[in-house]
Amino acid sequence: MAFLAPLMLLGGSAVAIPIILHLLYRSRFRRVPWAAMEFLRKSIEQTRRRLKFQEWLLLALRIALLVLLALAFARPVSRSTAQSGSSANDAVDAVFVFDTSYSMDAADGPTTRLERARQAALVVLDHLPRDSTVQIVASADRAVLLGPKSPSNLSQARQIIAELRTTSLSTDHLPGLLEAEEALRTGQAANKELYLFSDMQALGFEKQQSAVAEKLRSLSRWATVYLVRCGSRPLRNATVAAIQPQSGIPHAGERLGLAVVVRNTSREPMANVSVALDAAGQTDSQVVPQLAPGETRVVSLTARFDKPGLHPLRVRLSPDDLPADNVLDQVLLVRDQVRVLVVDGRPNEREPEKSSSFFLMHSLRPVPETAWARYPIQPRMVTPRQAAPAMLADKDLCILANVRLASSASDPDALAPEFVDRLADFVRSGKGLLVFLGDQVNPVMYNQSMAQKHPLLPGRLGDVVRLPNNDPVRLDPSTCDPHGYLAGFREEPLNRIGQVEVDQYFGLDRLDEAAAVVLRYSDGRPAVIRQRFGQGAVVLVTTSPDPSWTIWPILPTFLPFVHVTLGHLLQEQTQAHNYVAGETLRWYPLARQAGNAFTLIRPDGSRTAVNAEVVSGRPVVTLQETHDAGLYQIVPTAEEDTLQEQPPTSPSDQQTPTASGQATTSSSGQHPPTASGQRKLPCTQPKLPGTLPQAIPFAVIPDLRESENLESLSDAELDARLGFSPIHLTAGDDMTAFSGSQRLHWEWTRWLLAVVVLVALAEVLVAWLSGRAW
Repeated sequence: MAFLAPLMLLGGSAVAIPIILHLLYRSRFRRVPWAAMEFLRKSIEQTRRRLKFQEWLLLALRIALLVLLALAFARPVSRSTAQSGSSANDAVDAVFVFDTSYSMDAADGPTTRLERARQAALVVLDHLPRDSTVQIVASADRAVLLGPKSPSNLSQARQIIAELRTTSLSTDHLPGLLEAEEALRTGQAANKELYLFSDMQALGFEKQQSAVAEKLRSLSRWATVYLVRCGSRPLRNATVAAIQPQSGIPHAGERLGLAVVVRNTSREPMANVSVALDAAGQTDSQVVPQLAPGETRVVSLTARFDKPGLHPLRVRLSPDDLPADNVLDQVLLVRDQVRVLVVDGRPNEREPEKSSSFFLMHSLRPVPETAWARYPIQPRMVTPRQAAPAMLADKDLCILANVRLASSASDPDALAPEFVDRLADFVRSGKGLLVFLGDQVNPVMYNQSMAQKHPLLPGRLGDVVRLPNNDPVRLDPSTCDPHGYLAGFREEPLNRIGQVEVDQYFGLDRLDEAAAVVLRYSDGRPAVIRQRFGQGAVVLVTTSPDPSWTIWPILPTFLPFVHVTLGHLLQEQTQAHNYVAGETLRWYPLARQAGNAFTLIRPDGSRTAVNAEVVSGRPVVTLQETHDAGLYQIVPTAEEDTLQEQPPTSPSDQQTPTASGQATTSSSGQHPPTASGQRKLPCTQPKLPGTLPQAIPFAVIPDLRESENLESLSDAELDARLGFSPIHLTAGDDMTAFSGSQRLHWEWTRWLLAVVVLVALAEVLVAWLSGRAW
């Protein structure tokens, strides 16, 4: 039994009133000796017993009357069985929670999972009893109550259901359940019903597993919980997991190699997966002949950027059952030149090849000396004595090559504490830092200055690990994070990094939680670690940049490692232009633009006026509603009308690029074969839209946690995780099962009021009889 108005039970405290009155006004007798009355004593004793019984009976009836009134006002309800005689036509307060994560956009037969949810919800609406109410909640990893404004307006509820759409967010059912609980408590009907329309993906119940289970159990005690499964067919799905510059730093006028990470997230093998790259008005593509279940493949594509600046690019896959993760956008920063400050901790003018920066400098400028001035990377090498904080003012990156930190002012050949302080601000502001260790490094000073005072390092340095000459460790390319910036080193020819032998390296006593190991040695210890610091990033290499500890600097894979790492550190500076769906987008215009009007162009082409608010003295444009993946643009309002709309590309005139990057389509509409004789499959996903010269681009990608595990939980698995058995239904089955057989809540108020009337009549009758003369 439960109570719809439990606070009314406090009215039961009124039972103290008749008790107090009874004690105050009960009959009192004064003994007066009278001999003539002694003959009547026995008769009086009988009368006294009768009067006392009448008083106690009246007190009990009055107490019962007050208690029953309090219970009636508290509106007790109970859930009974079908044999109770309760009516299934009592009004219902229903809440529909729709899973709007992008897995609900998956194909399920001739329709999508979300469309099945819509159809099932409309059937439920048709079977709600008269005077029922409904409220609709859209939920992914956050929830919003959509309406209707008047819960009893079922026509408006149908319109809201018809307009539902998916987002690019991942699944988490807890926010939706919290919103549903609040909505249910506002209703007045005895019957409460919660409907969760979802594909029952495991992720939605695992993100906050204990909280989700407890919330559903709590709701089930006073409401009927329906889990409506929308789609049960296994999916065939490949996803674009990442895009990484493969050949280092993007330079204007050069062709850039990009490593596109593609993964099969389904249980079925996929064949002829077409991967296309749109960038700078060009298209390049490849076909992956076979992709095994769970397999990750790195595809190499190229693009040429003729001008420096921010450039959006898009990778598209051929169609599968889940289109939402077949497109990945990214904003790339292309530069004319990159200025790098290299601090050499062991310089050697007589024998330069023995200095710590010799091989590093040649990797930064792998061209003849006559071409150094025109090369895009412009490094400047200084010693620790020469290094001054002001040198960082015009630099994009800093590299510490086996540098000793000063323990006191009396060590002029070590890096001064003032430089380390400025270096921390340098990285915090969005710049990059690459640190190589070596024999000049004192781990105590590094831990004090760059781990405690300024947490630049991704962990605390331990002791040096020295290995026998005949038993070195090697770099293990299989440990490269398949989604990380070194993903290209898992494949040929860069996987020859596994030939690198290391005799000495620094161990790490502790890694920070925000740090990520992107490459390990063959003994499992970290070799390369990265972490964010403020708006910038730091990469730590635990061995030396010279041949004193490793043969790596003299092997061919050292140069691409340096360039890819520098490219990653520079690309981190564009993270303010790359977001995951649901993250808050922030753009800082110039101070002189603080009063200007701007227009936000969303991926669907809709436009919204945005204003720059001054925060901490800086103008900032903030956008919190980034629920949809795609390319966003912020343009001055004066430039808005010059954007050329790009017509949608239909499958019939879809152009398929050749290996040379030129898009061709045969007159018959058939896609031409590749050099190997295979026909390229069309990528029917939309191509990259055009951008304005004055537009500031921002790329928002789907929350790819949704694609990592697309398996749905069975009814038995759900019952085991939740700790109770809700009512399981499947969208598309005979939805007339919503006949109300579970709507057998019974409100006892009317019967309690009837009993109150009877008790009141009994009290009046007893009081009348007690007042009569006997």
